[in-house]
Amino acid sequence: WEQQEALYQTLFDISPDGTLLVDTSGTILRVNQAICQICGYSPAELLGADVRHFVPAESLRQVETHLTALRAGRSSEHEVRSQHKNGEPCLLRINEKPVRLPDGRPGALIVARDITRSRQDERMREVFLSLAANLSGTRASQEAARAIFAAADQLWKWDCGTLDILLPQSGLVETVLAC
Repeated sequence: WEQQEALYQTLFDISPDGTLLVDTSGTILRVNQAICQICGYSPAELLGADVRHFVPAESLRQVETHLTALRAGRSSEHEVRSQHKNGEPCLLRINEKPVRLPDGRPGALIVARDITRSRQDERMREVFLSLAANLSGTRASQEAARAIFAAADQLWKWDCGTLDILLPQSGLVETVLAC
């Protein structure tokens, strides 16, 4: 039994995904280093804290729904918006499984993967594919400029910008679009 427990502890600790053990009220009982790196908190700051503390207000209802499901003995897999200690938002892919805690109470094992960057990469790919399709159908430089500005706005929420082109025959720069 001790060897099995040591094996589980090792797996918990070395997992590249963030791993937490919580009770069904949402109190964090155990964490690994990966979850500390994902959210920016030290183990001491996480242990004993409530999981609700680490999600923005708009995600609290979702957390309550999942805690209720865990109390009912149901596993779940979902995404939740969270935030790093420094305030940066992040998107986590969560797998939750009900477990019995060492003291016999019901609890949950939660495995969290930060998917913020992969979602941003997917979004960027979609925007650039759309931009390529839009540019292939343009006939005028101003149409192309509007398509480029629209794509940039989708990615970075631009409030203003200009698009200039270099006229090769004269070497002059001409403003095509100013928004």
